[in-house]
Amino acid sequence: MSDTIRLGLPLLAAAQAQKHVTHNEALLALDRVVQLAVLSRDLAAPPGSPGTGDRYIVAAGATGDWAGAADRIAAFEDGTWSFVDPAPGWTALVLDEGVLAFWTGTAWIALAGETVDALQNLVLLGVGTTADAGNPLAVKLNNALFTATPVGEGGDGSLRLKLNRDASAGTVSQLYQTGYAGRAETGLVGDDSYRIKVSADGATWRDALVADSATGALALHAALSVAEGGTGARTAADARTALGALAKAGDTVTGDLAVTGKLTTGSTGVGLNVEGNAGSTTFHLGTLGGIPIGNESGASFTPSRVFFSTANGPAAVMFLLEASTSTARQRVVFARQKSGATALQSGDPIAGFMIGGHDGTRLLTGAEIRGVVSGTVATDALPVRLEFHGNPGSASLSYVMGLDPATGLSIGAAANVVVDMNRILRLRPYTIGTLPSASPAGQLVWCSDLGGGAGMLESNGTVWVRKAGGMAAVATNADFTLTYLTSAPVQRHTGTLTADRAITLATTNAPNGARFRVVREGGGAFVLSLGGLKALATGTFAEAEYDGAAWRLVGYGAL
Repeated sequence: MSDTIRLGLPLLAAAQAQKHVTHNEALLALDRVVQLAVLSRDLAAPPGSPGTGDRYIVAAGATGDWAGAADRIAAFEDGTWSFVDPAPGWTALVLDEGVLAFWTGTAWIALAGETVDALQNLVLLGVGTTADAGNPLAVKLNNALFTATPVGEGGDGSLRLKLNRDASAGTVSQLYQTGYAGRAETGLVGDDSYRIKVSADGATWRDALVADSATGALALHAALSVAEGGTGARTAADARTALGALAKAGDTVTGDLAVTGKLTTGSTGVGLNVEGNAGSTTFHLGTLGGIPIGNESGASFTPSRVFFSTANGPAAVMFLLEASTSTARQRVVFARQKSGATALQSGDPIAGFMIGGHDGTRLLTGAEIRGVVSGTVATDALPVRLEFHGNPGSASLSYVMGLDPATGLSIGAAANVVVDMNRILRLRPYTIGTLPSASPAGQLVWCSDLGGGAGMLESNGTVWVRKAGGMAAVATNADFTLTYLTSAPVQRHTGTLTADRAITLATTNAPNGARFRVVREGGGAFVLSLGGLKALATGTFAEAEYDGAAWRLVGYGAL
């Protein structure tokens, strides 16, 4: 053997002449590769002015003096280039990159600053910790991220993590531990049904939930009680049994359904009642005030119906849907029953229908139709007023209208009856001092203190106009004033005058067309002047009418 095995250094031969030549060649070879550092690995042609001892890793596509030397180590010595073939595992410091690269036998790979494109067939991999035979992949960290390759980078934007086992009898799952002791496990364990398992100690395990792979049906380890909103059953079949074998979709139930006992304890309860024709088929659940819900019966009342009621404190509201061969019995019923089946009192609300909407922050009630007890409740007697309430733009509802079988139609309040049960219109009463605005025109009111007696007024858009006459007697021996509405339209003067007297016609409240008629019946040789328009002697009369600007004489004569 004339060269060393690994570096190919020349060996001295026995009795060799000029041993220094061979020795020097070996030293030069060592100088090329020991503590190897190259200036660059990116050049494919020799640099223009290399320095003695400069070394390079020749890049692919080499030309010139480097032609055919790709991936070899080129060293410039004594004005010429020498080349060394690297062996797998050699390392070199690439000075212009500041990285350490190693030769794999086919390529130079950087140990830092360059991405490793593939790691194949690794036996162990530990990230932040040490992997072992029991856990060939071991990771110790606080966060991990898996994200889908987007379409723009050649992916499809989706991500699916796949866990595979060899056969159904095996296990493929995710195990959650505390202090390296199992507490929960999800996956396929021993069969093809998906399971969620839990353990308090890591040794004893319970199936919390099992999803059957064939049917999708769910089974619970522990039944959900009725108090928790369940049926007390673990499976769908058991739940139907617990509910009295109620039909599921596609099933047909025949015969009578019966449930005995109370849904809740105490004097109140929640119930559901379904009855068939003639009361022969009944499903009954729950009590209310100690009375079975929907237990009405009798030959004269036998509808098919669905009856639902709720209890809240001392009172309950029931909802009833029913139908029968009689069109009069096809109805929706809202009813109220107090605790202990005590009678309702006047003013008690029974039920209502509310209309609401969202104001951008929360749901509000905008209107309500409400049934309210309007009188004394007795056997077979329940007087109810139907009330309509609306939101006038405030936080609460206001009474709009009511229909009462005793009093009739009311507006604004139950006491404000507008049309009674005899179809008689009732006007709102006012006094002259409390009259509302006369605008708009066409309003009708009843005025109780009109001169000459109460009467009806109509607005013309500006003032109130009297719709019926009235008469008053006056016996004064002094001047006096007549004012529209306040004074009767017909005045009988019955007193004796001892001097000429005058009547002032006021324009206050007077509409165009307002009239006064004055009849002089009293004695005395003096006259009574009607607004300066006519002097009345005994046994005469005169009429004056207002034209919107002044009073005018429109008639006079003898009695």
